[in-house]
Amino acid sequence: MGSRRVTSWNERRHAALVRLLCDVRTTEFGDRRKGIGLILGAVCRYTEWPLGHAYRLDRRSGRLRAATVWHEREPGRYRSLLAAAAGISLGSGEDLPGLALASRNPEWTRDITSEARFSRADASPFSGVRAAVAVPLLVNGSVDTVLEFFCSESMPPDDSVLSVLGHVGAEWSRGLEIECLRRQLRHNLSRFRTIMELSPDAMVLTDDSGRIVSLNPAAKQMFGYEIRELAGEPLMLLLSNSSRGPPRDAVAQALEQPTGATSDQVLRLEGVTREGRVFPVELSLSHWRAGRLYVAVTLRAATERRAAEEEFRLHASAAAHARDAIVVSTVGGAGRGPTILYANAAFTRMTGYTEAEVLGRSFSVLAGANTSRTALQMMHERLGRYEPASTELIAYRKDGHEFLLEWHASPITETDGTVHHFESIQRDITDERSVEQALKRADRDGLTGLPTREILERRVRLSIQRSRERSDYRFALVFLDMDGFKAVNDERGHVVGDQLLASAARRLEGTIRPGDMLARFGGDEFVILLHYVTGTSDVVMVVERVRERMAAPFELQGSTVTVTASIGIALSDSGYSHPEELIRDADTAMYQAKRKGGGRVEFFGWNQDGTTEPTPQRS
Repeated sequence: MGSRRVTSWNERRHAALVRLLCDVRTTEFGDRRKGIGLILGAVCRYTEWPLGHAYRLDRRSGRLRAATVWHEREPGRYRSLLAAAAGISLGSGEDLPGLALASRNPEWTRDITSEARFSRADASPFSGVRAAVAVPLLVNGSVDTVLEFFCSESMPPDDSVLSVLGHVGAEWSRGLEIECLRRQLRHNLSRFRTIMELSPDAMVLTDDSGRIVSLNPAAKQMFGYEIRELAGEPLMLLLSNSSRGPPRDAVAQALEQPTGATSDQVLRLEGVTREGRVFPVELSLSHWRAGRLYVAVTLRAATERRAAEEEFRLHASAAAHARDAIVVSTVGGAGRGPTILYANAAFTRMTGYTEAEVLGRSFSVLAGANTSRTALQMMHERLGRYEPASTELIAYRKDGHEFLLEWHASPITETDGTVHHFESIQRDITDERSVEQALKRADRDGLTGLPTREILERRVRLSIQRSRERSDYRFALVFLDMDGFKAVNDERGHVVGDQLLASAARRLEGTIRPGDMLARFGGDEFVILLHYVTGTSDVVMVVERVRERMAAPFELQGSTVTVTASIGIALSDSGYSHPEELIRDADTAMYQAKRKGGGRVEFFGWNQDGTTEPTPQRS
């Protein structure tokens, strides 16, 4: 493959692969087989590769086996290759997927039909595939699945594509880890709440300031309150003022010292019901590492209390060691929005705020001048309806620096269907977005913002292929050179010359039809790719608009500059095989226009008389 064809592996390919990151983030990770199928299809669509399928790692044998999930652009065409894959198992370093298993990085081969180590080479020529790439998907640092994609052409490795595919694999792995963490969190919280709900002993949960967060049915029955009446109230409301002395002081001291320590001490106090009835209770305290206080008010054995404490410790440990920020908040109410009850260490690393600094505060602590109020309002409305919500917005660290925050929030549902808390998973995606923007900028001309020559050649190649497949599709290439640009650049300097090029690009953008493409070819040369032309009249209509716009004076730095355009046109009827041929002929026609004095239009190999369409003549 020529160097131009290699470097033209850009435009839609890179931009689309970047968009894959968004697709991966919105994939349903709960159904792994469905999720893998969606990713296979998305990669194949965006890269125009005809086939993708997956291998799952057999944990017992340590070998890869073909999964029954794949994506075919032409169903049935690759039956022999898929059949060959179904019957093999690959160890580390064996075949292309085995190499990805061993390296834990994407692996690429130029042409599988010439690879002796490729075990399915015999089936490949019949299927019409050549280049192949294998992408490992990791879960908790170990390969779980390897995706394999095939291209119909021989193609050398492209580092930028491999990099983006690596991002795809990393995003998938992160999504699975988040899903596993979310399941674990919900499992732990569910088990804890189940224990609370079923415990015959009264159990009350408070934050580290001693304000009540939740209570179980036994506590409701014991004290006669509903949670809506006690939420945010001090625990001491449930203890009689007559319970003074060491036991009550021990409770107050424990509430004031969120040390993370656990006490199995049982204190004898007097409780007070909603109606004011005073009764003896045995109260035990247990601190949770996150700083929130779990309090069990018990009249009987505390077996369930200890089990619940262990579940809470499991929950806290899973959250504390997560790579993404995890925040648990209230649902708000009475005119107040959700307030933070818990934030893990990753939240502190990301924002600079310690947990103690954000407890009891709303998420507006991360908002600033450039934070989207629309995004915040959307999150507030969705969560207000107890619906999952996701957004991306500019947030602010404690030191005032901006960062781009990805925020996923969902309600935590109680066993009775009620919602008292939200869980949020957040992460800083600033660097990730910078990589994506860099990839996009690499496909654009730095001065004009137009697609580059490499992108143009890629588009022309696709148009040539389409014209072979569809007899009703014709296209044209318009090659434009600015007459007089060199004089302006030499006499008035490069700054004015650059302004002239940028202004010309904006004018030309206004002349093309929707779906057509304008690219900067180099220097003062521009190329327009016109799709679906029925004859020279369609081309002439666009070219006349171009000449009219380009002939109008340019106002640059207080002076007037006038240029004209020499234009060469090549039509697709001549049976071109490569984009370089079409570009060459349009360029030849443009120079013919220049030799005739400039400011003219010439068709390559055509005698345009305005009434009939002559037969093309290739030189």
